[in-house]
Amino acid sequence: MMDGAIEPSNSVSAKVSSMCERLGKIDHLQTLLDSGQVHKPAITEVANTADVGSRKRYSRGALLQRLRRRKASPSELASTVATLVEDGHLDSVHGYTLALRMADSGEQWEWAMQLLDMCRKGPGLDVTACNTGIAACARSLQWERALMVLDGMSRDDVVPDFETYHKATSACSRSGKWEAALVVLKCAIQEGLANGETYGIGMMACASADGWRQALSMLYGIDNCGIPKIEKD
Repeated sequence: MMDGAIEPSNSVSAKVSSMCERLGKIDHLQTLLDSGQVHKPAITEVANTADVGSRKRYSRGALLQRLRRRKASPSELASTVATLVEDGHLDSVHGYTLALRMADSGEQWEWAMQLLDMCRKGPGLDVTACNTGIAACARSLQWERALMVLDGMSRDDVVPDFETYHKATSACSRSGKWEAALVVLKCAIQEGLANGETYGIGMMACASADGWRQALSMLYGIDNCGIPKIEKD
């Protein structure tokens, strides 16, 4: 503690500790501890008030942050998901979508697929959850998994939207699978769900794989396809 600084009370320290924990700012909390700005007894106080049974309860935000850790072990991730379920944080499709976003950010595509399956068996999937799962697969270059999610949406009675095909085309493009990207683009056109960005991704996929003839063909046909413009904020 710096000379002349006001020493925080245990209740103030406890509130600061609790806030850092809820926000998943564990590293920041450790910095405060090391600098003496938060007392260690406050951690015990928070732990005691949040303790249920024989373990400590964490907020949904703190737990979700763990799914973003790219170097997390499989056992750590399994424990995190199990705790999310046990504490009731995955009782809705919204809760699963939040978890999927964290898995996407942490490049945890395997857990994204697992979370989608759990959501399917639980509250049921919606288009936002499926789109987030496809995005997670795209980030990790798992284009086949992304297409599996897209293909399964009809069985789950989930209607794709523009974003669905945009992310699925991107998954194929990022993996260098321009033929697959064209198949997805064709489906989007047939469904009336191809926009300028979807065409752009398809053309980039072709151009990067020497499929320039296909790229030119798409370019020539754009004006006659009635592609909706994208509104930017």
